[in-house]
Amino acid sequence: MQKIERQQKKRHALHTARLRYTEQLPGKLAALRAHWLQAYSNVDNAPLEREAFEQLKMTAHKLAGSGGTFGYMEISEVAKALELALLRLDTIGLCEPREHQRIAALIDKAGLVIDGVVARGAGHSDSGLPATRPALGGQMVYIVDDDPSLGEEIEHQLRHYGYGTRLFGSGSAAELALGESCPAAMVVDLNLPEGELAGARLATAYQARFPGKVPLIFISARDDWSARLAAARAGGVVYLTKPLDFGELFASLDAVGLSWDEEPYRVIVVDDEEVLAEAYASILREMGIDVEVLQDVSKLMGLVVDFQPDLILMDVNMPQCSGLEAAAVIRQNTEWLSIPIVFLSTESDIARQMEALRLGGDDFLAKPVAPSHLVAAVVSRIRRFRKLRLRMEVDSLTGLLNHGTLKSALQAEYYRAARQQSDLVFAMIDLDNFKGVNDKHGHPVGDEVIKSISRLLVQRLRRSDIVGRYGGEEFAVILPDTSLAQAIVVLNELRELFAQVRHHSAEGDFSCTFSAGVSCLPAEDGNILVQRADAALYQAKAEGRNRISSAVEPEQ
Repeated sequence: MQKIERQQKKRHALHTARLRYTEQLPGKLAALRAHWLQAYSNVDNAPLEREAFEQLKMTAHKLAGSGGTFGYMEISEVAKALELALLRLDTIGLCEPREHQRIAALIDKAGLVIDGVVARGAGHSDSGLPATRPALGGQMVYIVDDDPSLGEEIEHQLRHYGYGTRLFGSGSAAELALGESCPAAMVVDLNLPEGELAGARLATAYQARFPGKVPLIFISARDDWSARLAAARAGGVVYLTKPLDFGELFASLDAVGLSWDEEPYRVIVVDDEEVLAEAYASILREMGIDVEVLQDVSKLMGLVVDFQPDLILMDVNMPQCSGLEAAAVIRQNTEWLSIPIVFLSTESDIARQMEALRLGGDDFLAKPVAPSHLVAAVVSRIRRFRKLRLRMEVDSLTGLLNHGTLKSALQAEYYRAARQQSDLVFAMIDLDNFKGVNDKHGHPVGDEVIKSISRLLVQRLRRSDIVGRYGGEEFAVILPDTSLAQAIVVLNELRELFAQVRHHSAEGDFSCTFSAGVSCLPAEDGNILVQRADAALYQAKAEGRNRISSAVEPEQ
């Protein structure tokens, strides 16, 4: 329900932006006419009044770029024709009678089109948005198994990692629940009280109603071809055999995209025209993207530092400086060289578009841009950017930040906290007696334990918290806007949860614990936070392990 309400709010924001744009159209039309009257002196072959003419070109340019975005393609088309006529006139420098007649006729036509749009109202335009995904039930996992002890254990283990769960002992009970709500994934036993392969029949019936909606993970004591084929035909993406390895189950949930709840994409929209910028923002927000809108391009560097965007969407023609110049400034910072910059402009000359890309852009979208085209261009660029960044910044085993990236993130958070005078906590976490795990159970099992604690940290901490693998069995967590006392409470909850997680090996199931050391501001720099947390971790180990120690006593 909350997700539906959020979608409705986003659509309302887009409709509001369209309504504001429609209300502004008469003023834009009046500006067109006024600038033309000022630019043309009513004397044939007389030179144009330059300032008024430039304002006329800019007004036509913005109308050409904005109309189609709000569903008014007729406005964009006539404004584009006017802009091209003005550009031709600009090369001549004198207003010949024939050119005067052509431009006057185009402004009159623009007036008729705009009057018609205003008369119809904003409700008649089509946003052209791509269809949104059906609202799923968040991280809710349905478990369908007629073995109550196994079902309860699966439920117990999944809850350690923050999943919501519902357990059903039969296919018929699950089918009733599926008629009410849709989970994010299903774990289904192939054989249920309704008979052999009843789990596959349940999944087939559901997939027929909602094709491809829910990832299906089958579990079964059978490992024969016919059982696996039945699961595959029912839409099963994973097949696990009993006795169930919970590490494999969690890895399967990772594989179907549930476990790692990816941060929303972040986009900065830079456009001096507020209504158009908000329209782009509303379109992107409707697709779950976080957007910051900026009209004053001189503030772009500060926003990039604070917002850490995945992409910058920028108009080419702005009064303070061009988008190309702004991109050149951004590219001066080596840390921002890889941030995708997508330009927006009515420019149709391919040579000039290529020049824009050469000067630092990654893509060029011609205005007016259809909402579906805008979303596709932004999302595809961000996906590629994140994949490349992941290869450079994350640990290959766990998917957490690697040592170098984590240290850089700590320094950035240190300076942010100092600037904003906010709290910051740094924690070092180390698995207890991990060498014994490797020696007894083998390094592959040890790797699964490392992935298990990584998964727990990511899913149980906030999105704003930063988690990294410091090295080996050692991890680090950066907790912005968190007091030392709050951090200790959170880390103790994680410690207790992790101690309850069961790990599977040929030698038998076992559990692990961890110790942690925490430090906080004030400190001279991020390195001091690391040194203090490391000393506190050493203290926790010396005091018996499976505990949290701090560099200073927390305030009560």
